[in-house]
Amino acid sequence: MFPKIVKEGNFLGTAKPELGLGDIKVINVCQHDTASAVVSVPSEKDFLFISCGTWSLIGTELKEPILSKDAMKFNLTNESGHSGTTRLLKNCTGLWLIQELKRNYEEDGVNYSYEEIANIASLVSSNKCLIDTDDEIFSEPGDMRERIVSYAKRTTQSIPNKPEEFFRCAYESLAHTYKKTIEEIEIVTNKKFEEIHIVGGGSNATFFCQLVANITGKKVIAGPGEATAIGNIVIQLISLKKIKDVAEARKIISNSFNLITFMPNMK
Repeated sequence: MFPKIVKEGNFLGTAKPELGLGDIKVINVCQHDTASAVVSVPSEKDFLFISCGTWSLIGTELKEPILSKDAMKFNLTNESGHSGTTRLLKNCTGLWLIQELKRNYEEDGVNYSYEEIANIASLVSSNKCLIDTDDEIFSEPGDMRERIVSYAKRTTQSIPNKPEEFFRCAYESLAHTYKKTIEEIEIVTNKKFEEIHIVGGGSNATFFCQLVANITGKKVIAGPGEATAIGNIVIQLISLKKIKDVAEARKIISNSFNLITFMPNMK
């Protein structure tokens, strides 16, 4: 029932003539979009990554899996990556919360662009409500404002009211989830990481990237945005012997895309 398992970069053959696409080579790439995204992380040393979109995949790249009790307690997974590497990571809620809040206001006839959302959220000087973004009440479609208010009441916090307060609550709560997850990864790996690479769509949200840097206290390097597609292409180029390996590819990516660095501002 199942096909033979092969490594990434495996040359399968060429496209069927009846498709009319010409003599196009067909190559297996990494088995998961996050695995491809991590290939595109432009780093030459140990790194933390956040593949940030609707969901957030937070982790690091290792040579061997970690199967400790702490890894199990923190709900960290070991997933296979390129060249026999392991991605130790956790799947967390991502910009889904912002997307749902945006949709909620659109249903009320108020249309915010993502740039406008970031701008109004940045004007909130003191957010007094933090939510557990991985709480199951936030996992389904619906009115996120009602759920945030319910959570704030249950945890005796200040209740957001204005749009900018809801968006700021979501952004800041996500950054605190990232911080907690990163601390768990550092415990399990017994490493202290200096920088975080944010790839995927979330890397384009400059306000959020700066917020992550501030809350985690770590340097954030944002980009590339189309990480999964770039990682997919890289594996094909390696298979075709146009690039030597992932290390060389990461150098090329670092020199080819506009990466933005955010330093933590602890004020």
